[in-house]
Amino acid sequence: MKVTLGDIVNIVRKQNDLIINLSATPAALKPALLAIQESGLNLNPQPDGNVIYVRMPRVTTEHRQALIKSVRLAGQKL
Repeated sequence: MKVTLGDIVNIVRKQNDLIINLSATPAALKPALLAIQESGLNLNPQPDGNVIYVRMPRVTTEHRQALIKSVRLAGQKL
């Protein structure tokens, strides 16, 4: 059964960090870590007990421009 991360955890944002609390569903820790690592978002989750800490990288100008370009291309395909 597939569920979204937001359905089974409590997510809090503190400045540039995401704090993902899995204390209600500790069995989901390994699948959640794997999903974050395989998301393709260049994130590095750090587990600590039933909590996962994720440092959110700053968006660089180059990355922002690449996102704009991909959105424009996607819009042209519609």
